Parts: sequence; structure tokens; C-alpha cells
Amino acid sequence: MIRILFLLGLWCLSAIADAHIFIYHRFGDDRYPSTNISIQTLKAQFDYLNENGYEVVPLSTIVDSIHSKKPISKKWVAFTIDDSYKSFYDNGFGIF
Repeated sequence: MIRILFLLGLWCLSAIADAHIFIYHRFGDDRYPSTNISIQTLKAQFDYLNENGYEVVPLSTIVDSIHSKKPISKKWVAFTIDDSYKSFYDNGFGIF
């Protein structure tokens, strides 16, 4: 089910924009389910992106391409970590 939702999200985003930007908050911290991603789901997302030829680029690359009206690859992915929660350092950092 999680994989289907993930794929649906990628499909919806590609209908309105070429690159994909992921915003994460907490990692493996079940106390806050609305802003948490399980480690298993994070690994599955990374596996999917890797297996399907996505390229991780800095967010600034996407922004610069938009401003300069350069093409943006549908296979570009940028990751952001919001709020600097400790769970990123404790649980997510090693995966990234």
C-alpha cells in the first residue's frame, strides 16, 4: 500500500512539474505519525528511485533551472529535511 501511494505521488507531481522534491521531518519516530517516515519506508523509497534511474540533485539546481528556464529532468529528485529534528541525525542520516 505504501509503495502504491508513493508511486501515485510521483505520478501526480510529474503531471504539474518535472522534478520531484521530497520534504521529510522525522525518521523512525512513531510518536508523531503525521510527520514521521518509517526507516523501512524510507529505504523502500530510495530503492525505488535508485532502481528506476532517478538522479539526486541539489534543490538549488532545480531552482536555478526554473529561473533560467532550462529544461528540468523528470528524473531529478531533491531531498529536504525540515525542522532539524534529532531523529534525522539518529535514524535517517546514515541512510542518506
